This record gives sequence, structure tokens and C-alpha cells, in this order.
Amino acid sequence: ISKTIMLNILEWSIYRRQGSALKTAMNTTIDRLCHLSLDYVKPYKYGTGQGGGYIAETYSTIVALMGKWVYQSLPTVCPDQELTAVREDVHTNLKLWTNSQLKMTLKSRGISIKGLTRKNQYIQLLKKVVNDNGGLPEVRPYSETGCPQVEVLEMISAWCAVMSRCMAPHFDCNAIEDLSSYIKYFLSCWDNFEEKNMMHNDCSKTKPSWVGTSNFPGLLNLPKQISIFGPPRSIWEGGDRGEGVVKKLKPHVRGFVTENWSNDLLSSFYADSSIDRVYIPAHAGHETIDAR
Repeated sequence: ISKTIMLNILEWSIYRRQGSALKTAMNTTIDRLCHLSLDYVKPYKYGTGQGGGYIAETYSTIVALMGKWVYQSLPTVCPDQELTAVREDVHTNLKLWTNSQLKMTLKSRGISIKGLTRKNQYIQLLKKVVNDNGGLPEVRPYSETGCPQVEVLEMISAWCAVMSRCMAPHFDCNAIEDLSSYIKYFLSCWDNFEEKNMMHNDCSKTKPSWVGTSNFPGLLNLPKQISIFGPPRSIWEGGDRGEGVVKKLKPHVRGFVTENWSNDLLSSFYADSSIDRVYIPAHAGHETIDAR
């Protein structure tokens, strides 16, 4: 769910023509997160500097635990205001315009430039639009490019609330009811976000994307499961028997250049694991070895 939220917010920002700006701002914040060396989030950085190794554990941390921090730049990068045209003087020599000016002038008015790559193609399209409309059409307001940013932030906050309550160490009847209320609140926020952004998706897409997966509606079963089995943090697959072992593998990653990088990774990991199982710290005073 966290990964779906992250990717859909990025898609939303792209249709506001701020995708690159939002990614840059997020990567800057995530870099700072890496420098903190938190033991529960260690995103591995590829040699190109691009973020990598984002398993479910890291997605959950970035969106759910650190969501308000990671997306703190969203109000500034994607504000709710009308898009400004790059240029209005369409009756001048269009050959003097840059490619960026031509593209932004077209895109700001909701005119598709899909399949166009050359400057003369942008010029011909812009001339056609001006002739057909007797001038440049009005700039599209943000209301036509997805939901307002305040609703995106509300959805992020709702998911943060769900995750913080879901991972509580103890539950009573009131806590379960509280979690149930926040789950329904989050699903309502997500449905609102999804509905207002479906106009950007394929015309063949006639229903919300989350209906096709079990993750979102499955949240409604969580309160009952907690009342039967206890806190999710006690039974989730984040331990060494599940995906949680990845956080122990990451410190052993040296790169993916060599052909046998996976063998080297596992050899290093199991060597350390074997030492951990037989080594007894001198100050512990244990008389027996924990075979686990």
C-alpha cells in the first residue's frame, strides 16, 4: 500500500508538471534520512546516486513513518494555483522559441504532445491550435489536474495514523475501535484521491485501481484479526524468517558489478550469522552457548 501511495503521488505531481521537482525534493530528504543511519531504514544507493533497494520495509518507513517529513516540500512544489503560461506572444516568430517554451505552452492548456519530439512538430501543433481557436486557449486550472494538494497531504496523514496505530505493542477494545475508524478514514481519503486522478489513466480503466487488489479492502479485516491474533508486529513477516532479513543483508552489499555478487553477499551474511550464534560476549557471563 505504501508503495502504491508513493507511486500515485508521483504520478499526480507529473500531471502537474512537477514530477522532477518533487522527486528531487524527496531524494534530498531521503538522503538526509540515510545520513541519520537509522537501523530500521537503510535504502541502498546505487553508484549513479539514484535511490535503490526500496523493499516493502523501506517504502513503509518512507511513506508511513516519515511521510510528513518526506513530503514536506509538496505544498511548495505542487501548490494549488493556476498554471502560468511560458509565453503568450504566439504571433511572433515561433522558431525563436525554445523547445521547453513550446512544450510548456501546449501542456499548460491540456494539449497532448504525445509522440512529438521535434521543434517543428511543436510549432505546427501550436499554429493549428491557434488557428482552430482563434488564439491560445485558456490555461488549465489545477482543478483539472487532480485533487488539491491539501487532500494529498490529508491522505498521507491518514495513512500515517493507520500505520502508527497498527504497529502499537498492545491493543485494547478502544485501540481496536480507534484503528478501525482510521482505516475507514484512510480508505475514504484514498478513494477521493483515486477518483479525482483517474482522468489521467488509461481510458480503458473504468474502476479504481485499488479495487483490483486485496491490500486496500483487506485493511477492513485488520481490527478483527488483531482481536484474535494480537498486534501485527508480533506476527508479521518482517522477522528473520521473512522479508525482515533484508535489513541484515543490506550492510553486506558491496555492489552489483561482479558476476558472483549474490554468492559473495550470502557468504558474508552467513559467516557473520555463524559467528553471532557461537560468540559469547565476555561481559555477558553466560555459561552456555545459545544455539537458538
